[in-house]
Amino acid sequence: MNIIELIKQKPWLSERFKPVGNSIWHVPTMITKEEKLMLAWLAENYVEGAGQVVDLGSFLGGSSVFLAHGLNQNKKVNKISTKVHCYDVFFIPPRDVHVIDYFFSKNNLVFPSDGNILPFFEKATKPYQNFIVTNKGRIEEFEANFGDIELLFVDLMKSPVSYNHVVKEFFTALIPGKSLVILQDYLYKNSGAWHAILMEKLSDHFEYIVDTQVNSVVFLHTKALSKEILESCLWENISFDEKVALMEKAKKRWNLIPHIEIIENQLTLLKTKTKTKAIQ
Repeated sequence: MNIIELIKQKPWLSERFKPVGNSIWHVPTMITKEEKLMLAWLAENYVEGAGQVVDLGSFLGGSSVFLAHGLNQNKKVNKISTKVHCYDVFFIPPRDVHVIDYFFSKNNLVFPSDGNILPFFEKATKPYQNFIVTNKGRIEEFEANFGDIELLFVDLMKSPVSYNHVVKEFFTALIPGKSLVILQDYLYKNSGAWHAILMEKLSDHFEYIVDTQVNSVVFLHTKALSKEILESCLWENISFDEKVALMEKAKKRWNLIPHIEIIENQLTLLKTKTKTKAIQ
């Protein structure tokens, strides 16, 4: 059995796979238990050093520590040259009551008055500092100038601006036939529709591999992407009618009712926002 077929069976759910140490399970995060296990397993067993590991949207470090833990356990990579490149603004506006009440209060965390959450991230990732490259700022400020990407975890495509930059900058560094792309918000009902739209637009270049039931969906990059193809994927270059058609196509890929409902809700949000913008 090849590695891709093994991934489809979710080996990270095996009782034999138990990432432990460095208090990684105590790092506050919004990702699920299965997502944590998946990231650790892929970093340990799939990554071979052909490219870098990239964590787009690191927040307090939950995804970062599981990726770094996996690299630490990995016996195939050069641990000097292979890193987890982490990106985040590491800032939450003090007026963001939802995040403060829902997440910080829920986890008994004292929200910093200045909104700077970088100290939380640095504390969580300190045991793995040799594996971590921290990039603080808006994603649009950065270039993927570290070479190829072997494993790309995306949890910051929250707007057309961030979506465009990830497509233009980070997708160009993917390795055909090797790179895995994990879209964390694909199966989240209140997410922007761009995750499903992008992967349907690039369906000749990516293969669906597996998902974590909610949130994350894993794709294998199968065919090289040209500059022209990526340009056609920019949000403003896809007409509204095509976006709707691509979402309808995406909906047909899913069999479970909860998944179909997620795509339908994203489509409803797309239509509502487009209609509101047109009225304005």
